[in-house]
Amino acid sequence: MLTATSAASALAVCGVLPVDVVIVDAGTTSAAALLRDLAATRPTIGRVALAALPGQPALTGRSALPNQPAADQTLSDQPLPYQTLPNQALSNGPLPEQPGAPAGPPPEGSPWLAAHRLLPHRPAGYLLIRAIAAARAEAAATQLNPVDRVVADLDVLPPAPLVWTRLRSMLADPGCELPILTEVISQDVAAAVMVLRIAGGPGMGTGARPVVEVSDAIRLLGVRTIASALLSPQVLAALRHVRPLPGLRLHELSQHGFACGMVARQLVNDPQQAAQAFLGGLLQDVGQLALALKQTAAYRACLAESGWRHQPLHDVERVSFGFDHAAVGGALLQRWHLPDDVAAAVACSHMPLTRGQQAGTEPLGVTGAVRLAHCLVAPLGNNGDAQERGGHAALAAEAQAALDGHRLGSVGEDLICQPAKRTEPLTSR
Repeated sequence: MLTATSAASALAVCGVLPVDVVIVDAGTTSAAALLRDLAATRPTIGRVALAALPGQPALTGRSALPNQPAADQTLSDQPLPYQTLPNQALSNGPLPEQPGAPAGPPPEGSPWLAAHRLLPHRPAGYLLIRAIAAARAEAAATQLNPVDRVVADLDVLPPAPLVWTRLRSMLADPGCELPILTEVISQDVAAAVMVLRIAGGPGMGTGARPVVEVSDAIRLLGVRTIASALLSPQVLAALRHVRPLPGLRLHELSQHGFACGMVARQLVNDPQQAAQAFLGGLLQDVGQLALALKQTAAYRACLAESGWRHQPLHDVERVSFGFDHAAVGGALLQRWHLPDDVAAAVACSHMPLTRGQQAGTEPLGVTGAVRLAHCLVAPLGNNGDAQERGGHAALAAEAQAALDGHRLGSVGEDLICQPAKRTEPLTSR
């Protein structure tokens, strides 16, 4: 059993360790919010709340539930903080029958509706065990939609092999220069999103202000934390897992994303939107990494079919899975608490611009800027998207319509030329 003293710590533990059940003391601040966050982001973890039930005072000290055996009445005077039970911490065998009714789900109108089971404070031991077992069983039976099932327990992604090798060398150097480290991480989809996820996670003190710049995330975390995250055995295992997949070229995926991000950020005027547009462009194909990790055999078949049919990969994915990597990427970024506009831009990156956006009667916004950047960059030989087989002509026509509608004229040509100078593989320096 692990104990966390705050909601932020509990969420962080659930993000890095296999956890079956979380027990939340409702007397602590943000307890209800923690339960809601767990229900939304970790639905397969059981949730038990300890709170005063309607019509029944909270139990304290050596108090116990009515009609309980004397052996159950020796209880701690200390409040229960958030407690997490790792996998295999509980017996899988049947629980012995005990007198008294087991704990039930929270009643309608309760602030603890996000909990699977509700108990009084200081419950008898056998009731707590029964509630934990019931919550664990209900959480395990949670029906996730197909997209959420892909990202449900995904905590790391594989960076490009050459980038990982370069990072290992840089992060081992005591004189590591942060500007160069920022540039390397900013050009890799997996490295960038993992650093931003940690920097914007619970307990980092960023509050309501999301971290959208890799440079800000690196300054916030420091080199040691970044090294622990990006060079972990889990990241190396993920890289080894997807590296043999034919057709999935991690460096080209990141190179295309970086070029799109550079173009997208110049299509919006607001500085905050510009930062989010860059991030959306960079991460637009992050769902490919998730599918390669969680649906490896099926995704290998998708990559092969896209090649021999000469069809865009996202079209093949929709036939095979019922969704594409853009939907998976958007769901993953939502789960990892990246800005909503970035998640939406990634989720919509393979959806055509609206008629109003193409005609110039609607603003592009972050989502439209990322889509237009993809349309501009994908048909190019350098920094292009090889997975858009057979779709380049349609993308070019969509881009031209939007450029004309927004009266950008030849700006598109200037924009797509600029990223080419910035996407030289840093690993060759």
